[in-house]
Amino acid sequence: ADPKLPAINNDENKCPSGTHWDGSKCTPDEEVPNNECGANEQWNGVKCVPIANDENDKDKNDNISNDNPKDDNENEDKNDNLPNDTPKDEEDKEDKEENTNCEDGICASYNALYEAYLFLSDVYEKAVSANGTPDTWGLTNVSAYRTANDFKGSTALFNAMKPYLDISKDCGGGTGCFSANYNHNFNYKYEVEKDNLDSYTHRYKVIANGMSMAFHTYNKNCNYSEGSVNNICGKIFIDIDGPDNGGATFAQDRFEFNVTADGIIPAGLGEDPNRNNCFARGQHCEAYMLEHCKTKK
Repeated sequence: ADPKLPAINNDENKCPSGTHWDGSKCTPDEEVPNNECGANEQWNGVKCVPIANDENDKDKNDNISNDNPKDDNENEDKNDNLPNDTPKDEEDKEDKEENTNCEDGICASYNALYEAYLFLSDVYEKAVSANGTPDTWGLTNVSAYRTANDFKGSTALFNAMKPYLDISKDCGGGTGCFSANYNHNFNYKYEVEKDNLDSYTHRYKVIANGMSMAFHTYNKNCNYSEGSVNNICGKIFIDIDGPDNGGATFAQDRFEFNVTADGIIPAGLGEDPNRNNCFARGQHCEAYMLEHCKTKK
């Protein structure tokens, strides 16, 4: 059975009256004085939008020259084929832009990401069944200095899941299981980051089931929080097609998951403070992809 992804209210139509969807939650509508919108605009509770009425059309028509009757007739013929519902046009434009984002790449790896999510969730459930909850696995609290104690906790996280992985290469704290560099995506798609997954020694790294995987301890009692995601014990970073295949790009083959006391949770869920990096660089897009891309495939 599919793991249950925590619900995200991503439909502004489901927000209560007097609120709107700001990209992560329902927030109260702002009250804006009418004089802050343009002469031919009105406040819809979220932003200034054009006023579609006969007076505006009349004002626009008064400014159009009638010197060329032939052009006027051609324009009338063209206008007959255009919808007159301006708000609907705005909605269609927004839908088109969202679909373009998906077509441009954010949803291209949805199937592989979804399969990885199912796989890691299954491994987690088996590890819990055999060893108890993660707070009993011998994890350690992460430090800022990438210490041997950090690696000890990361090794404990890996060992709990190891029996359920088909490991083809075990790098431990060494190199060779991840690409040395990963490309950012979208607005910064030409920006290359020298990724520390391969070089840093405080994470336990393997290639298993065709994926690069890095296990990283965070809190021995699973008390770490990141935005609205609580009970984080550690993280698992993956490259879904290994170090030598694919584009080595965030939101394309490089992804991140939280290991929590409640299960595997994709990065970028809810009020994740790093979620703004999704469409900027392709980081923390996992929850967005799993929620939105399934309806675009």
